[in-house]
Amino acid sequence: MPVNTQQLNMNQNTAKLRVRLKLCGNCNPYIHLQRLLGPLKEESPEWEFVSSEESYDVLLVIHSCPAACASYDRSFPTILSSCVLDFRGTTYESEEALAKALREALETLAKERK
Repeated sequence: MPVNTQQLNMNQNTAKLRVRLKLCGNCNPYIHLQRLLGPLKEESPEWEFVSSEESYDVLLVIHSCPAACASYDRSFPTILSSCVLDFRGTTYESEEALAKALREALETLAKERK
């Protein structure tokens, strides 16, 4: 699902894109979440992950199996990933490859909002 960047909350208090991470319950994992999240959480000058209590610009939802059970506010700009599929429906051969694609999507959103 492509993200409509015109809907992004243009938070003037920070130069970085503020990303909230939402995970499923990981009860029937097809992927190893740590291998996926490790590269995503590496330091980036373009974005930062924020806690659930903080305001955010985009929601990154990651499901670890095809059930896609995580609930989220569908009216808010969202990047959705299920198993080794990204938000465009592209299949990746590994968690690392999916993480790279999601990092690229976050970088693109961060640049577009400036």
